[in-house]
Amino acid sequence: MLEPSRDPEVLIQRYLEDDLSEAETEILLKLLQNPSAESSALKDSLLQHLSMDAMLREVKVGSSTAPALTPPLQKPRARFSVITLTAVAALAACLTFMATW
Repeated sequence: MLEPSRDPEVLIQRYLEDDLSEAETEILLKLLQNPSAESSALKDSLLQHLSMDAMLREVKVGSSTAPALTPPLQKPRARFSVITLTAVAALAACLTFMATW
């Protein structure tokens, strides 16, 4: 069996990967509970890693639900389409024809 790591950064990384052994868990807990400036820096580092991990998971979840390619920007829709203008012109022509008959 491998000897447990004592490097705080390695312990944090293994914690985030859910790959921490019982011995390493105890070591990390002792390092975090130690009332020293080193422990305070370790706590800050752990919080930064946890925050980054949460953001990456959020991005991963968001990107898996979004389409792979974003659609191109669409032009603003015209107020009247060609079909609408054609229909209005045909109706005007019919009315004019009927009025002159």
